[in-house]
Amino acid sequence: MGICALLDDERGSVTSRFGDDMQLDDIREMLQAKIASRIYYPDLPIHAVIAADLMSDVLSFSRGEDTLLLTGLINPQTVRTAEVAAMAAIVFVRGKVPPEDTVRLAEQSGLPLLATSFTMFEACGRLYAAGLRGSEITPAEEQAPGGVPIGSAE
Repeated sequence: MGICALLDDERGSVTSRFGDDMQLDDIREMLQAKIASRIYYPDLPIHAVIAADLMSDVLSFSRGEDTLLLTGLINPQTVRTAEVAAMAAIVFVRGKVPPEDTVRLAEQSGLPLLATSFTMFEACGRLYAAGLRGSEITPAEEQAPGGVPIGSAE
């Protein structure tokens, strides 16, 4: 499988061959992932990715419904976090296969699970090259101690 991105003009910005219509099945193909649950929506739109093993980061930086979670954590807490963050689907990296209790919880929640043998780095690189981006993160100089963005309501 080749890289799915094209360089757009002299600035080198990335243009996806998928436009704004990347779907879960496109991601499954790019990551050579296996479907890890009975719940699967091939046409599910995906517009952003968050990659983390620290679930507090997922909660802090998720964009919500159209966001894909990449993680190496295969426990049920990952599914609970994805539910709270309103994630669209989860891809487990590094060849990890979720245990039955994780799969069962995801199926009850209607959350698709995929598993790829790629490392998190490789999976992120492939998705970035295809045009997907991560959630915006507030730069450290704009954060108060404790990581809370300056001017936020917390």
